[in-house]
Amino acid sequence: KNKQKILHSDGLCVKLNRYIEKGEVREMQTMEGWLIDWKQAVQDAFGTRVQFLGIQGSAARGEATPDSDWDLVVLLDQIDYKDVEQYASVIKPWRQERRLCGFFGGVQELKQWDRGELLSFYFDTTPIAGNIDWILPLLTREEAGRAVQTGCCTIYHMCVHNAIFERDRGIQKELCKQALFTLRALHYQRTGNYPRTKHELWEQLQGDDAAFMDLLDRGWEAMSLDEVSQRLLAWAKETLCQ
Repeated sequence: KNKQKILHSDGLCVKLNRYIEKGEVREMQTMEGWLIDWKQAVQDAFGTRVQFLGIQGSAARGEATPDSDWDLVVLLDQIDYKDVEQYASVIKPWRQERRLCGFFGGVQELKQWDRGELLSFYFDTTPIAGNIDWILPLLTREEAGRAVQTGCCTIYHMCVHNAIFERDRGIQKELCKQALFTLRALHYQRTGNYPRTKHELWEQLQGDDAAFMDLLDRGWEAMSLDEVSQRLLAWAKETLCQ
């Protein structure tokens, strides 16, 4: 049975799952103090060049498990490769104890980014320091349509490739994850509302979309690779051709 706890760290509000293991409730990660240390280390390294710090992914959505990565976002004014090397040095002390990943880049470059990709970047990011609200006016329904098109093309191509050549359930798992983000973008294109969590998405879907969500969220594991591939391909094709 899952519970949630809200942690506050200098404006950060992160939902952490709690879970029961062997009859005892224990917190999945002690995250608040570590994020403060990480934030300070980044600011010490880059000073006033730090424009934004945040966290993405399952930890930010309150859907993390003990095996989840921690998706950290660092935006400087702009970056070069020396900055990349310096950031790698900053997080090196924590690499062994935590599964770190995320986005390290510059605001200057991000302003030139594909706006379809900025859709999930914006809505899937919880701020720790600074904000990226300048992105929101760029996220029109037309740009959401670009995100849907890109997502469907990726799913279509990789689904066929995997069914013929790889036969890899790991690839299929990633395609289901990609389809979840594409389904969120599709809902945003239709309604102007972006359901950030699976729970929010579940509440807003009906009919065929709800059945497809069931497949993506949990149903695919009980089905064969070919059965899931057939469903993914059919959905991607139908959505592309609408």
